[in-house]
Amino acid sequence: MRTPMSGAPTARRAANSHALDKAARGGFVAKGLVYALIGLLALQVATGDSQQADQNGALAAVAEKPGGTLVLWLMVVGFVGY
Repeated sequence: MRTPMSGAPTARRAANSHALDKAARGGFVAKGLVYALIGLLALQVATGDSQQADQNGALAAVAEKPGGTLVLWLMVVGFVGY
């Protein structure tokens, strides 16, 4: 018979997992990168260089750059970890 605490050792192992820690950190980096890109686009809007400063605009700006597709895929992996 299972008790409510029978999953606790598994939870402790997951909480102490080095791989899970790295995945979560990658997710925070990806999230921070999106916010930084939105901030840069907002500055461009304020100076009149751009017209769209949201997540879609940030991701479109990344996609247009050389290697942007690779960066977007790395961000997807990071968000999965997040």
